Amino acid sequence: MLNFVLDTGASWTTPEGVPAMDTPEMITAIEHWTTLIKEGLVPADTTGGDAGQLFVEGKVAMRIENLGSAGVIETTASDEIKPSLKLVPSPFDPPVGGASAVLTMPAELSDEKKQLVWDFIAIATSRDMQELFSEIVGAPAPRPVRSPGQRSIHRRNMASSLKP
Repeated sequence: MLNFVLDTGASWTTPEGVPAMDTPEMITAIEHWTTLIKEGLVPADTTGGDAGQLFVEGKVAMRIENLGSAGVIETTASDEIKPSLKLVPSPFDPPVGGASAVLTMPAELSDEKKQLVWDFIAIATSRDMQELFSEIVGAPAPRPVRSPGQRSIHRRNMASSLKP
């Protein structure tokens, strides 16, 4: 649903924190989402895992997902269906990533393990690894530039914005 909300320029709340479910933009976002459900264009009552499985089996034509899908396709889809599964840029503006783009660590880790996590984060966010990630998934990491009331004006590869 978030994709639809952002794509129409809607927001869950006003700048003052008041719910904004009745704005024209939010109503449009909800109408777009409910059309997909009412017309049976998306499988209802499925979990994200179920929908992902249907996709890699070739039973769902399109799935809006994060770039982690590349690994799922590679490890789960059959050799017969794999050539038909493609990753393409998000049709939404701004493109919305998923939890796969987040690196976290439990607060209760020992200092030694925390340092290992920070070392991994440094490697994962390095220019070389970001470029490799973009190459493997076939798309640059989205970085929308957006100010209130404006649509995203461009996307850049995250690696290009990192300092060497």
